[in-house]
Amino acid sequence: MKFFENIRSIKKTPRGKRRNQGKYLSRKHESGQSLIILALAFVALLAFVGLVVDVGSLYVTYTQLKRAVDAAAVAAANNIKYPRASEEERKAKLTESARELLALHNVTDVSSLKVYVCTDNPKPDEFDELCPDIAAGETPRKLAWVEATQDSPVYFLSLFGVQSIPFTTSAVGEAATVDLVLVF
Repeated sequence: MKFFENIRSIKKTPRGKRRNQGKYLSRKHESGQSLIILALAFVALLAFVGLVVDVGSLYVTYTQLKRAVDAAAVAAANNIKYPRASEEERKAKLTESARELLALHNVTDVSSLKVYVCTDNPKPDEFDELCPDIAAGETPRKLAWVEATQDSPVYFLSLFGVQSIPFTTSAVGEAATVDLVLVF
């Protein structure tokens, strides 16, 4: 019975009002809060969607550039075989073959393209470690290093002043000599 007495003693408040320290407060002061929260959540959602689109675009650009540079390194290494050409002619031929393979992979907007062979000085340190030391008696190898830089456009980040992000990748290609004897 005590339970029912406690329930009867609770002071009833008018509908739409609530009791707070003896005063009745209207819910009119709380109107619009859900609209603000919804607007902030929508802006945050748009920001995440924009970042996902930009990161996806950057990933596609990088993988396309990496595949093209890998193919260009092999093409450049296959063109090392011109011993009668001067160093400048051979370098131009290697660079042109690398550029052609980049174009075949739809990578035409390369901001820089560098091609090195083991006889070049200077060359990148990473490539220098791969090149054999002919003076020490190591067997010469036909290695070509191709390095390309491409600017990848961004869409959402352009709202913050970032128009593009540069990607640089490199690859080493080797043209192996094949000892082949044909017997008829």
